[in-house]
Amino acid sequence: DSLFHPKSLISGDIIKEHIDIDEGPLLGKLMRHLSIEFAYKRLNNFDEAIYNAKQWFKQNAPKCD
Repeated sequence: DSLFHPKSLISGDIIKEHIDIDEGPLLGKLMRHLSIEFAYKRLNNFDEAIYNAKQWFKQNAPKCD
């Protein structure tokens, strides 16, 4: 079952190549988000995963003023 054994279409290293994100809790949350999206079949390929990751990061990245 993909909900109990989650996997992702992309690795953390690939995400870091496409998004300016450091290793840490935020990357972990993003990876978890992507694995849930993939489990529910809302992501079908690499491009969708990168797009979704970028959108998630825009909404969840810490804001600096």
